[in-house]
Amino acid sequence: MRGPLFIRVADFGGRSLLASLPLVSALVFGLVLIAVPTTRGQSVKTSVPYSDVKPIVDVLREDLLPAELRGRIPAEIEALWPDWVSRRDAMIRARGLPVDTSIFIDLGLERALDAMRVAGVIRPGAVRRVAIIGPGLDFTDKLEGYDFYPEQTIQPFAVIDSLLRLDLAEIAQLQVAAFDLSPRVLEHLEAARARARAGTPYTVVLPRNTDRPWTPDLVDYWQAFGNWIGEAAARVPPPPPGAGRVEVRGIAVRPPVVLSVTPLDLDIVTERLGPSSPDEAFDLVIATNILLYYDVFEQSLAMANIARMLRPGGFFLSNNRVFELPTSPLSGVGFTDTTYISLPGIGDTGDRVIWYRRQ
Repeated sequence: MRGPLFIRVADFGGRSLLASLPLVSALVFGLVLIAVPTTRGQSVKTSVPYSDVKPIVDVLREDLLPAELRGRIPAEIEALWPDWVSRRDAMIRARGLPVDTSIFIDLGLERALDAMRVAGVIRPGAVRRVAIIGPGLDFTDKLEGYDFYPEQTIQPFAVIDSLLRLDLAEIAQLQVAAFDLSPRVLEHLEAARARARAGTPYTVVLPRNTDRPWTPDLVDYWQAFGNWIGEAAARVPPPPPGAGRVEVRGIAVRPPVVLSVTPLDLDIVTERLGPSSPDEAFDLVIATNILLYYDVFEQSLAMANIARMLRPGGFFLSNNRVFELPTSPLSGVGFTDTTYISLPGIGDTGDRVIWYRRQ
């Protein structure tokens, strides 16, 4: 495994995205509070008020703001803010975001977590609360077109499996919040939890086309996936005739592991969970293949919300590089590169997972 490379992820090349540095001011956070249930007491669902947004509006170039907010004085922008949030929420929920899922990026996350463990930035047993933004839901393998298994989510269970394998968490203490806007994703996870309460495990099906040039690391990960969270499934759907050389693994995820995952309807751009106590802040937040669908302004809002949900010293992991505002308490401190497929004469397919740490 390649070791970690430490960087400051703040240089995008080309011209600055900032309006002017003298305009940068300290972030001021306000709250619009809605209590939502979690596994322990109450957390606070916060709709982001304009007092959080103004420092971002002040510091970004005007052409990076939403069109309806450009060319206006601060008082006009503040008056328009609730309407912008409402219209964006309706648009994003109507349009939706892709819900694809794959074990490829989950290998990238495991390699990042392992590198962070080796570097000593995450201590054994230190991860107790995790948030996954956009956990994903598949009913077909998008790379190969396989559709012979029921719809499933992978990342919440992949992350738990990796944290346990690397000795970074204990299942009895681990809580995972899965944030999504899709009713289909949220209902799927709620149904899995209902079955788990009745003692039924959750089955994850992992097909592999052996003709594909997977790297040895990816093959090893596929073979070991689920060893810390379940057992081999008793029945696995066979690939259809004509599917080619396909091997299939099935993992029956144990009910207590399924119950450690709580789905929550939350838009990370305009909402966040505010912990009711310092102990309920997240140690780790993950967002893969999500932030690329947002523009710089939306990414800045999302990063501010993620920062507020993390404990000091907590980490945010993403395979999408985002601009770091000078006032943000989140800063890039390292990254890990992982290759999934190597094609001679064409190149490698992989991910760079960037580590952002909350000051």
